[in-house]
Amino acid sequence: MRGLFTGDLDVFCKVVDLAQRGNSLDMLNKEVQNYATLAHLQGQVIPQVRGYYNIWGLLRLLALEDVGSELL
Repeated sequence: MRGLFTGDLDVFCKVVDLAQRGNSLDMLNKEVQNYATLAHLQGQVIPQVRGYYNIWGLLRLLALEDVGSELL
């Protein structure tokens, strides 16, 4: 991902197409709220939020930085 940050940044994204899956927007908004509540754990235990974007009023995109391997 380029633009808002200097250099390269590896992220994964969750995208909701409002025309197709508008009902999923509530779940994505709740996830964004949960990340905000757990902000002190971001980048250590849970992914760090890099942005939540409204794209042309058609999509919502949550960009998260990968924090490494999964816990088993």
